[in-house]
Amino acid sequence: MILLFSYFGLSVTGLILGGILTLVTVVFGIISLAGGKMQQAAIWLFGFCIALSMVIFSVIHIVERVKEKVETGVEWMSQHQTYNNYNNPQFDYSKQHRQDVMDTFRLMVDEKFAGNIPATFYANKDNKFEHDSGNRDTLPFIYPYAFLVYNNNYTLINALKSSDTVALANEISKISYDKHFLLFKIEHSSEYTYKENEPEIAYYLFDLKTGAQKQFLNSGKLNDQAGANGFKGNTEMEYISDVYADWFETKNGDME
Repeated sequence: MILLFSYFGLSVTGLILGGILTLVTVVFGIISLAGGKMQQAAIWLFGFCIALSMVIFSVIHIVERVKEKVETGVEWMSQHQTYNNYNNPQFDYSKQHRQDVMDTFRLMVDEKFAGNIPATFYANKDNKFEHDSGNRDTLPFIYPYAFLVYNNNYTLINALKSSDTVALANEISKISYDKHFLLFKIEHSSEYTYKENEPEIAYYLFDLKTGAQKQFLNSGKLNDQAGANGFKGNTEMEYISDVYADWFETKNGDME
């Protein structure tokens, strides 16, 4: 920094000195020409060229130094603004990503529901399923479907159904989807009460348009059937907690 200012100072000094010498050589050159002293006039002309070159050289370097300072200042301001944004609760990248995820879900909604989605369903804030009497969060999915969350347990629900018929599947751990199908994996907890011949782990192909579902004992058979049905999504399922990671990070703050 000290060298930068020293170099800048030398450039300014060169500009001032060059300006003075330019003026001096012009004056004495004119005097020499007026007196008919052509040889002296030529010398003053040569000096004028040197002085003018000094002025031009100094101006160029001053402009370069000023440009560098401006660019450095702009870069610092940009970095400082970015730092402030990360610490500003109104500039929350997780909330923005959460909104992007919900916008993606909205684009996948069947056309027959597109004009009838409740305004609160995809609101970027904590939601509670209107038919649910418990203190459970609702994770919006492809309308009318959503996930209820309670004690780290995920339940697929239909928001158009009443509370006594709302649960379509419980203890879902992983999902994959496109606009037509939902693939999910169920892993029952130790507290789960099994039905007769019910496996501990099961895979399902769920039709989002008709509500029909089919169970499979392994992911290979599920993926084969999904592909045969025209599934366009990624057959590598993700944990629901990962799909909704930004939702959980910002669930205590609304985005008005």
